[in-house]
Amino acid sequence: MMKDDGLGCVVEIVDALFRDIAEIVVVGDDVSPDEALDGVWFLYEHGFLRLVSDPDRDRLGVEPCGGNRSERRAMAAQNRRLVLYRNARRESAPEFTPT
Repeated sequence: MMKDDGLGCVVEIVDALFRDIAEIVVVGDDVSPDEALDGVWFLYEHGFLRLVSDPDRDRLGVEPCGGNRSERRAMAAQNRRLVLYRNARRESAPEFTPT
């Protein structure tokens, strides 16, 4: 069993945010919602996106992490813990089989 460390709730919140972004991507494209969601997580994992918060409005969002390769690597390193936790959770989840 995986130790949570409070990351379970964070992963669910970030996943919901990324789902909202993925829904925008899916409109008008030949991309499934799951593929779009995986794409947003891929961008986050590789440092192209960073999480940002607005404490005045109590909101969480994302912004592009431009810059050079070393800046993206640093962002990817910062994002790694959440991505690894999400991946481990997905691997340990039971397979859904519709009845």
